[in-house]
Amino acid sequence: MPASRPFPLSELWRDQIGLLLESTGDGICGIDMDGKCIYANRAAADMLGYEPAHMLGHNMHDLMHHTHADGSHYSIDSCPIFKAFWQGMPCRIDTDVLWRSDGTSFPAEYSSHPIIDQGVVRGAVVTFIDISVRRREQDLLQ
Repeated sequence: MPASRPFPLSELWRDQIGLLLESTGDGICGIDMDGKCIYANRAAADMLGYEPAHMLGHNMHDLMHHTHADGSHYSIDSCPIFKAFWQGMPCRIDTDVLWRSDGTSFPAEYSSHPIIDQGVVRGAVVTFIDISVRRREQDLLQ
């Protein structure tokens, strides 16, 4: 006879996924079709200088990807993160920067992939890491 569970499997699974997402060192954000944050884990919030709850409902391009490293405006229309769900074009990039709430930036490696539910794109999942240390080490080697 199977062991009894204190709550239905779906709740157990949801809790397990939540623990996984909160336990990784990679920033993870969910973005809806309007580009608004529907989820941000602690690592994402810490790297960007926000509380996770503050990010919810805000346009992620405006929060973290609005400007190129050289200071020029980064058009949302050319944003690879948004192209993942607007055009179905997943990406993995390590030659860009993301912006913190205090106005500073950091070199980042990020990926953006469409969230597909029953054949319909519902948004994107974005993962990212700060690659400042990697960049410094590469510069030292050259």
